[in-house]
Amino acid sequence: MIRHYFLLNVVLFTVIILLGSKLYDAWTTTLDIPEIADQQQARVHKPERTAGKEGTLNETAFNVIVQNNLFHPSRSIRTKAPEPIRPLSPAEKPQLFGTMIMTNTEFAIFENPSTKRTHIYYVNDEVGGFVVSDIQADKVMLLRDGESIEIRLRDDKKFKAPRPMITKPRRVRAKPAVRRRPAPRASRR
Repeated sequence: MIRHYFLLNVVLFTVIILLGSKLYDAWTTTLDIPEIADQQQARVHKPERTAGKEGTLNETAFNVIVQNNLFHPSRSIRTKAPEPIRPLSPAEKPQLFGTMIMTNTEFAIFENPSTKRTHIYYVNDEVGGFVVSDIQADKVMLLRDGESIEIRLRDDKKFKAPRPMITKPRRVRAKPAVRRRPAPRASRR
């Protein structure tokens, strides 16, 4: 048992010596940093100060801005020209798939006629050139150029309500009451 501890101590001592020598090398080694190249690069990036007034900059420092004009029209974001609005046929109106009204949120699920993608739209969102103005349980009001369009959840012409299923009431049999016999009384003598 003592041999195991002795051997363990020898291994730990050698590890400590090796790590200590590595740490000593790291502290004592100096790194050669090329300071001249860094100073020249810093001079290139720093604007030159004028000799007369401290805190003012030389005009040549701003030549970079003039060369790369931030507000040049070629740097603007290109946007598509808006397409002229044409009257939509009934097939091009957004198709309403459902509405959801909660306490703080109301939204409708539409299929955009131009992209044929279904998405959730809130009040004041744009869908197919229309703006959603009001969402109710069974219809949604859309606005376009001052014209109001109502889209119902179920088109009365296409939708036929399912016939109610009439079921006969089931007869429920009452279970017969179970009579219990009273427990025999203890006799008094």
